[in-house]
Amino acid sequence: MRIRESSVDNRSTLLLLLFSSVFLLLVFARVQHASAISTLSINDVTLMEDSCQNKSFVFTLTLSKLTGKSVSVHYATSDASPDHTGSAAVANQDYVPVSGTLTFAHGERPNGPQGSYLATIAVELGDHVSAANDARSFTVTLSGATNAVISKAQGSGILLRPASSCLPPENAGCFVNFCGAARSCSQVNRSAGETPYAVLEGLGVSPSADPNFAACQSAGIWRDSDGDGFSDAAETQGYLDVNSNGINDPDIDVPLPDADPSQPDVYLHYDYVAARDHDHNPPAPALQLVVEAFAAHGVRLHIDPQHNAIDESSAKVITLQANAPNYLPDPACSGPSAKSTYQLRQETNFGLKQLAYHYAVFAHYSTCGSAADCLRCTADLECGGGQPPPFGATGSGEINGDDFMVSLGAYTDAGVPISYETWAGVLMHELGHNLGLKHGGADCDNYKPNYLSVMNYSFFNTGIPVSKVPGDSFAQACLTDLDCGPAPDCPGPDCEAAPHCSTTTHRCYRLDFSSFRYNDLNETGLDETIGLAGTPSSRNLTIWTPDQFSNLYYGPTNGSHLDWNRDGDAAGFGIQQDINEDGEKTLLTGSNDWAMKNGVFINLNFAFQTVTNFANDGGTPWLHGDYCLPLFSAGNLRSIASAESPPWFRVP
Repeated sequence: MRIRESSVDNRSTLLLLLFSSVFLLLVFARVQHASAISTLSINDVTLMEDSCQNKSFVFTLTLSKLTGKSVSVHYATSDASPDHTGSAAVANQDYVPVSGTLTFAHGERPNGPQGSYLATIAVELGDHVSAANDARSFTVTLSGATNAVISKAQGSGILLRPASSCLPPENAGCFVNFCGAARSCSQVNRSAGETPYAVLEGLGVSPSADPNFAACQSAGIWRDSDGDGFSDAAETQGYLDVNSNGINDPDIDVPLPDADPSQPDVYLHYDYVAARDHDHNPPAPALQLVVEAFAAHGVRLHIDPQHNAIDESSAKVITLQANAPNYLPDPACSGPSAKSTYQLRQETNFGLKQLAYHYAVFAHYSTCGSAADCLRCTADLECGGGQPPPFGATGSGEINGDDFMVSLGAYTDAGVPISYETWAGVLMHELGHNLGLKHGGADCDNYKPNYLSVMNYSFFNTGIPVSKVPGDSFAQACLTDLDCGPAPDCPGPDCEAAPHCSTTTHRCYRLDFSSFRYNDLNETGLDETIGLAGTPSSRNLTIWTPDQFSNLYYGPTNGSHLDWNRDGDAAGFGIQQDINEDGEKTLLTGSNDWAMKNGVFINLNFAFQTVTNFANDGGTPWLHGDYCLPLFSAGNLRSIASAESPPWFRVP
């Protein structure tokens, strides 16, 4: 019986072992079948368009393994993200749509991690520019796989930071070829007569037609909120990215130190001429006067602290009168010792700073080195009355341009000390020409009593005289700036630069462009009871001469009566008098240089590079020629000082 029981137990054990083995074989077979299945997946890609990191979205397709048969899969792009959230990218605008089939052939060698196989799908960026809807998305979808299953069927392409550089417009739209863009909307030379130089992308690219700024602005890809010619993006990052690589390269890119997208920024670099016994390096207090004058109106003037001393023996004359291609001065006009501003920029490695900076030279002489040489120079057809430049002129500057000179060599030759207000006034005057101002503001009518600006020859080297109280006709005597009082009408739309005390004349003056549009003056019918109808609190004094500069007369600008013809009666009507001594009786219009509209200055062209036909190195003289007459002439060196008027000195 025991033997029999043992036989039964053995049979049960054998059956149990048999069933267990079959079960394990089935499980193993199922596992082996599952591990033999190939899987396909696609990744997500994010691209920052404006950094030039790439021209295409490159998606990676991963095949886990090949199992003896080739694997293929279809792919196609579509607008919007896989879950249709966020902003949708648009085919043929934001990206170039693609579709097709990818095949992994049997026998290929693995090229991915852990024996996997990798392939790529490239989706090129579109050429349509729009700054709206950042983070626009599209989808690449996998379908119809053979000999593989798809584990992740959709990859998302996300477009960040839209491109901010554009090619010339097509069909009134602004288009971009991404990193291949030849031009930038943010800073472009639009001079019709000069080779475009302000190319911020594709350095060295051949000049091409100008972009359509209106199209770029409306597309939202170029914003200049403060109207200074620099895009908000460039001012925020603090430099012009010349090679558009997203990195500040000190030897290539142009710094914009302390730039503010909400306030106009003006950048100035200057060099100066030096001899063994003297130099023309302007004193720091004079430069600060100009900086403060701009600051009073919310404009930031940045003066480069680095300067070059130019040997006067080879450049006693600095000139704008030089023609392409080499921009060499004409010795018949300039004399034997002369250089052009173009030459000096090349010699001093000014280089790409020209994209952003005005260039000034504090020279001994400007344009010509003798009276005889001056007669052989090109006439000034803009504000020079068609006459050649005078010898000893205190400066010359391009109108709507970027180059100018301050030349006070006549003072040095005569041994006359140069006051701070003269250094500063002539500098601000010539910079004003670069910004588009003329001697009468918008016109060339000089010595206008109703135009109180350093652009007016009555004020350009002495400033605007300031009285003690409104209605006075005398400049206030002073020992310090505190004696001259605060800036009038500040803060406010008619704010003026603060008055200063002259360390030379000890009289109060202001250094400023015109900040108020005084009433027009009709020289065929002057009303002396109106005078100059400024604000009642105005302490500014005007200057006029009815007698060919034999006398200069001073008067208030607060609406007090003015005796225009100096007959002792300041209550006349219909007075006919030439009060700016141009030999004619005309309508003299007032002008507010600092006028604004919609928060942007409308008479000062801070964005000179973006203006059609701006002056740039030589060219026709009416584009750039402005010759400020010398402060004095040989044999006529005198000052005007009397009980009526302080020594505000200007000889025509």
